[in-house]
Amino acid sequence: MQLKVKSVGNTNPSGRGMNGNVFDSDYLSPTLTTNKGEGIKILIKNATKKGYQIAEEGDGIDTAYPFSKTRRGRLQKNMAHTLTTDDSKGVVDNYRIRKLTPKECWRLMGCSDEDFEKAEQVNSNTQLYKQAGNAIVVDVLEAIFKQMFLK
Repeated sequence: MQLKVKSVGNTNPSGRGMNGNVFDSDYLSPTLTTNKGEGIKILIKNATKKGYQIAEEGDGIDTAYPFSKTRRGRLQKNMAHTLTTDDSKGVVDNYRIRKLTPKECWRLMGCSDEDFEKAEQVNSNTQLYKQAGNAIVVDVLEAIFKQMFLK
């Protein structure tokens, strides 16, 4: 992805107006703002009354099914989503949404960087995402078992 904005057209009948701009998907697009002096905001489409939630730095974003009108829970405040076997999880970083790297997913699952680097030598990124999404966090499983066997 290029680190610049590239407009490819405008859908307004006049051919002008910010709300009609269309941006090249291989480049960045500008962050949506409220135009009311409230500062930069990232709006995440969500099946709520407003139709969106406001994302801030460090929030987790689920980018799966971007055109769904019924999805909820796309935004997790200050935490990551439950990992799945794809690369649809992201984070708000410097007023941009970026997808989590395979290494970040492995770290969220409690794996060491050393284990990740060994796996990275023989697996594609797609496989690394699948392995993280199909895993269970060992520390969480241990805590569950401890609670089950308390008297």
